[in-house]
Amino acid sequence: MTLLHVQFINENQTEILSYLACIQDAATFPNQGDLEASDPRWAEYFNARSPSDRMNLPAPEREHE
Repeated sequence: MTLLHVQFINENQTEILSYLACIQDAATFPNQGDLEASDPRWAEYFNARSPSDRMNLPAPEREHE
C-alpha cells in the first residue's frame, strides 16, 4: 500500500484539497494528513483531475480483500 500526504479542505478530512509531495509548514498548509492510495477519498480526488494532471499523481490502488 502506498501512503500519500495530502491537504484536506478542513479539519474533518472529508475532502482532499491538494496532494503534497512531502510534509509542509502546517501554518501555511493547514489540515494535512496521510492516507492510503486505496482510500476512496483519494480515488475521488484523482478522478476529478484532468488526464494531464493525473499523469503526475499516484494512481488509486484497490484494497486487498
